[in-house]
Amino acid sequence: MKNLKKLPESELKIMLIIWDNTPPVARNVISEQLKENWTNPTILTLLSRLVKKGFLSCEKQGNKNMYTPVISKEDYMLNESISLSAKMNKMSITNLMSAFVKQNGITKEEIDELEKMIYEFKQKAEN
Repeated sequence: MKNLKKLPESELKIMLIIWDNTPPVARNVISEQLKENWTNPTILTLLSRLVKKGFLSCEKQGNKNMYTPVISKEDYMLNESISLSAKMNKMSITNLMSAFVKQNGITKEEIDELEKMIYEFKQKAEN
């Protein structure tokens, strides 16, 4: 994963909508789902910036521009987590996880998934 730049809040709001929809996504879908009352030119400017930054690709379909994420939500969030951890004086993964769980909670399914991941990491480390 390449080193991603942190998105400003306005661009992140656009990306979250695109990630939450089945790509490709048209501007009107984004406009409908935005909680802000941004004008179409504002949305188009933000979309253009995201294309230039390499977060989105844009393809013309008929008379509409359709946007597809180039960077996955998971990759972006992982990059942000790693960046935050580095900023917090190399905060340990244990402390980062503990803080996240205290803030957001965790389900049994997520615990099971984490246990599976830890088991797989242990297997790789032993080999």
